[in-house]
Amino acid sequence: MSADDPGVTLRASIAAATIEVMSAPLLDLVNRTVLCFGIAAAVYSVSVTTADPPPPPDATYATIEFGIIDGSGSFVASDVVPLALGQEFGWRMHVDDDETHAWREVMIAPAAPREWIGDDLLVAGDGTVGVTERIENARGGILSHGWSITEGDPAGPYQLHVFLDGELVQSTTFVLR
Repeated sequence: MSADDPGVTLRASIAAATIEVMSAPLLDLVNRTVLCFGIAAAVYSVSVTTADPPPPPDATYATIEFGIIDGSGSFVASDVVPLALGQEFGWRMHVDDDETHAWREVMIAPAAPREWIGDDLLVAGDGTVGVTERIENARGGILSHGWSITEGDPAGPYQLHVFLDGELVQSTTFVLR
């Protein structure tokens, strides 16, 4: 076959048209890849140069207490909570400042309560684990959280784990009866 052969000319024309048609998607792919790399580089440079906010100060806590609120409204340290509707109970932690702190409470019930109540409460596992997390200022050097007995709360031993600024500060067991 020679270059003057109509078959060769036809094949050359088809090859040229194929390359021309394929070059538009290929060019688009290259442009999109370069754009993605450019965006990734810009995001990386912003994340590297933007300083994270400083972590909350490490508080030292003097004590953490668990207890009930008695009939006069006073906190009474106790590891036994009367299983009476409306009975209030909880913990309080004394810290050495009035700064903002992140705390987390993990309460593990002996069985799933009929319902967990709390706006910022996450129920986990088989319904027996309640997790509350908050970021708040210590008031007068105290952080605290409380609960109230409701219909369907199971009697028995409960576990309570309290974390301050990411560190476990106390685990305790109390009994509802």
